[in-house]
Amino acid sequence: MKLFNKYLPALAVLALPAQALADITGGYGSMGNGMGYGGWFFGPLMMILFFGLIIAAVVGALRLFGMGGEARSNRALDILSERYASGEIDEAEFTTRRKALKS
Repeated sequence: MKLFNKYLPALAVLALPAQALADITGGYGSMGNGMGYGGWFFGPLMMILFFGLIIAAVVGALRLFGMGGEARSNRALDILSERYASGEIDEAEFTTRRKALKS
């Protein structure tokens, strides 16, 4: 219950814009107060856009902070090991590139 009381003022502040909009327009009315057919089209479109932006922000943050970067590094070491095993590169080049990838 303490947690609820702690965040209750923040939730009340978030509800203020909706209440202010309802006061300005005179309430919501039975059909959205003159929203018309545009609201039926733009409402879901904006919701899809909003959630798409949230997903893009999460993916971008994960890439920015290097989540999953270790897997890419291991893949590069695997390729380097395969090239050394097949004889494409010599031991000196292998050790130099391995040190560069691990740093």
